[in-house]
Amino acid sequence: MDQAEEHLKKAIQEDESLPEAHYNLAYILQSEEGKREEALKHAERAYELSASNEKFKELYDYLKQEY
Repeated sequence: MDQAEEHLKKAIQEDESLPEAHYNLAYILQSEEGKREEALKHAERAYELSASNEKFKELYDYLKQEY
């Protein structure tokens, strides 16, 4: 696990309502083998927290169709 991933997971643990943290974590995880499902979960949460953000929707839709 790299430092960015660790920091994002810690931030989410401290405050689960941070859409940018969920999005950034999903973005990192999507390229890691075996972590696609976890990436989808975080992308979905980012989108739920900020549905008006187009980049959140795009990543969520992309991961949803790939999974």
